[in-house]
Amino acid sequence: MSFIPEPDVWLKSHFDTAAEKIVSSVFGIEGKTVLSVGCGEPLIEFGVLSRGAKRIVGLDIVPEIAGSFATTADKLSSNGFSVPADYSSRMEYVQYDGVDFPFEDASFDAVYSWGVFEHVADVRQVLSEMRRVMKPSSWGMVSVFPWFPSYYGSHLSDYIPEPFFHLKETDEWTKVKLEEYADKNPQARDLVTRHMWQEFKSLNRKSPEEFYRDVKSIGFSRHAWELLSYETTLTEAPNDATLSDLMICGTTVRFMK
Repeated sequence: MSFIPEPDVWLKSHFDTAAEKIVSSVFGIEGKTVLSVGCGEPLIEFGVLSRGAKRIVGLDIVPEIAGSFATTADKLSSNGFSVPADYSSRMEYVQYDGVDFPFEDASFDAVYSWGVFEHVADVRQVLSEMRRVMKPSSWGMVSVFPWFPSYYGSHLSDYIPEPFFHLKETDEWTKVKLEEYADKNPQARDLVTRHMWQEFKSLNRKSPEEFYRDVKSIGFSRHAWELLSYETTLTEAPNDATLSDLMICGTTVRFMK
């Protein structure tokens, strides 16, 4: 399985699949004010908005996202997805420092984060901030794929074929392998040696077990978990790695304040 899907699959998986999962996880989105933590390219946000959210605030550390709403809307529309005509009045982007949310307590009816927490430097702090800005008895969710110890955890398995290299080799070795791939595939050099290398370097390298402990420590009144796994050959996995770390590829947790 390729880690990076084709563009049409990427769009559908975010606008439809992810948005539907979020809506079901927070028990409906109709008329709610919603916070997306680590929104990135706001494909999911358009999907959630189209399913009835009153307002969505996208929070991220990247300044360039501020001007991406119109570009994303055009991309979705040109690929056959229905974008709400009034999206510009119902969506807002807020940049933050990656630590403290610039919102008052109990500001949101629902919060979510999709495919971000493997990059979050201070997981407990961001989880605490999510809980702080949630209204009493509201629901939130975090979905993560992949966790670092799993086969796809490096985000680089499309370019470096050695199984579990990220658990056994140094970052310097990894950089050399990416350069070798770029030499053979010069059209992908910028993507691989810049963007994907930075994605790899930004990983917090947490395991799902560590994340579980972080969630438990925050004080949510309820939390329910779903695990994602695939058939994986573990012959070349490090001997000191645990089965759960190797085989729990992703998790989705929904929680109540």
